[in-house]
Amino acid sequence: MKYHNQFNRLLAAAILFLTLLMTGCVVDKPANGDLSARIIIKFTPEVAAPADNAYMAQLGEGTEATLKYIRATSGGAHLLYAGSLTDMAHLNRLIERLNNREDTIYAELDARRKTAK
Repeated sequence: MKYHNQFNRLLAAAILFLTLLMTGCVVDKPANGDLSARIIIKFTPEVAAPADNAYMAQLGEGTEATLKYIRATSGGAHLLYAGSLTDMAHLNRLIERLNNREDTIYAELDARRKTAK
């Protein structure tokens, strides 16, 4: 029993470490110093045209970030490209702001893939 508990703790620590390591793979830092990332977002049914450029501009308004629509995903969510981010705190503020919008069900960092350039 003692070894089983120790193994479970080591396994949990390894999973946590790998998760934290992998989250660093979803943010790019180009040569100009700006960060970019991909965000998964699900809108309320009232949002009729999330791919519309004017709507993307409205989403990014006041954030000093550039949001571009990439594509729809399964389950009704959408994938966005976020560019012109200054640092991880800027990215976190952007995601928090998107989550606080009334037309958003959720917004989160895409942890599955590295950001497309």
